[in-house]
Amino acid sequence: MQLIKSRHFILFFFIIYFITNSISYGNSTVAIININYILKNSKAGKELILELEEINLNNIKNLNYEETKLKEQEIKIKQLQNVASQKEINQNIDLFKEDIKKFKELKESLTKTYNEAKNQNLDQFINDIRPTLENYMKKNSISLLIDKRNIFIAQSETDITNEILQILNKDKN
Repeated sequence: MQLIKSRHFILFFFIIYFITNSISYGNSTVAIININYILKNSKAGKELILELEEINLNNIKNLNYEETKLKEQEIKIKQLQNVASQKEINQNIDLFKEDIKKFKELKESLTKTYNEAKNQNLDQFINDIRPTLENYMKKNSISLLIDKRNIFIAQSETDITNEILQILNKDKN
């Protein structure tokens, strides 16, 4: 009797084991993609990066110009110390402090605007490549696509980055 119960238990265990394994390992395929690599090497991504770099360079140019003006203003104040009255020096110092405050506000504003443009453009890039990714996933029976940044280790066969890059660059022509 004990032997029959143990056989049933072992049989039940194997049935449950195979059912759960077949469900969990069924037709689900996982692939990984390196979005940063796609961004840096695709034609659309390179255009986006160039656009952002141009905005950043213009911001830096504007800030450098304003900083130069502030340095000149500081030099003039130092030169006035020997010639002008204390009241005139204090007025110039107050104006200088206001200009410094405006410079900091400009810097924060340009940084904020740049970051917003960057985030908006990156979101748009992701939205633009999403149909290509979804199409690829359907054709290749992939049920889950994960960014490579979030993966500790994976088999190299699961990385579809280069295939997607080729498709995106071909579509861009």
